[in-house]
Amino acid sequence: MTRRRGSIVLALAVLALLLLSGPAQAVSSDEVVQQLQNGPVYVEPGAPEIDEAQVREAVATARVPVYVAVVTEGTTERAGGPAGLVELIGRGTRNSASSVLVITERGSTPVLRAASGLAARNAGVDGALAINQVVRGSSGTFDRATATAAVVQFVGILDQQASTGRGSTLDGSGGVGAGTGIFLGLLAVGGTAAGVAVLRRNNQRQAKSLEAARADVESLHGRLGADVSMLAAGDDDVARQALADAGERYTMTGALLARADTPGEFAAARRTAVEGLTAARVARERLGLDPGPEIALPPGQGPQLQAPGRVQVGDEEYEGSPTYAPGRGHYYGGGILGGRVVPGGWYAVPFWETLLLGSILSGGLGGFGGGGYE
Repeated sequence: MTRRRGSIVLALAVLALLLLSGPAQAVSSDEVVQQLQNGPVYVEPGAPEIDEAQVREAVATARVPVYVAVVTEGTTERAGGPAGLVELIGRGTRNSASSVLVITERGSTPVLRAASGLAARNAGVDGALAINQVVRGSSGTFDRATATAAVVQFVGILDQQASTGRGSTLDGSGGVGAGTGIFLGLLAVGGTAAGVAVLRRNNQRQAKSLEAARADVESLHGRLGADVSMLAAGDDDVARQALADAGERYTMTGALLARADTPGEFAAARRTAVEGLTAARVARERLGLDPGPEIALPPGQGPQLQAPGRVQVGDEEYEGSPTYAPGRGHYYGGGILGGRVVPGGWYAVPFWETLLLGSILSGGLGGFGGGGYE
């Protein structure tokens, strides 16, 4: 009997030690990504408190894709820090049109980190600038309400950036750094209710902007379709290749347009249509027809090709030229890929689309014009 009582006491002692040993083991970044693949908001047990329902509503009504992860310090440290977790989420969710926000703690101090993918940045959306603005516009203490308001304001800023296409913030200031900051507390916008009001007004403006964007792309798509269906290259090999490029871009524009519902997606569809129309103009010129008005592509974002040649990207080389040439029907504005500057121009293969998970980051995230992922 005494031995049994001793065993029970020992078991209870072990259980007590387990209960007093601290919080549950941190989750892995893979688990966080899996949760976000099931829904755009994940709140880890033991993480900073937040109104999850309010956050889900803000994210669901946003006009740009957003992932929000509220996690413990242990989880971020396991991922290599908040920046590392943002990068891993960006890679794992495989959506370069999205922005990622991580809220965590360092000791007892809340920390916010954010970044945007390549397609989002090309559309003027920059999570790094947005979260810097949220952090700078705060004061007081951090609690459940202000954490929630931070997310709402962050989403509202992203929506406004998308509508202007300039990576702007709610007050027009640019923001600096790599999208990280220690949150200082009560938001200048006055908390969750005011943040929601700002978000709703932005969404109303955004809806009108999206209607105009769709009409613009549909017009370009129709014009491109007319060229593809009516022009005949005959025995002109150059015109034949140009029309083949135009036809491929026409098909891709239709596919992009069918599922577009964000500024970034409409921008991608428009760019694709303009690529096709550029090819069609070359075909028309070869056939002795009026090429029609030229439509400008988005301005380059870095060095541009000055002459046709081969460009090294990682272990591969790609043929490119400063202007469209038949067989080189994909336009790239320039940027950093594989850790090196890649000049803008027209390429035969859209290699940048296959490198979306290549972790081209800058600043605190490794190289991405203010923080981000690809």
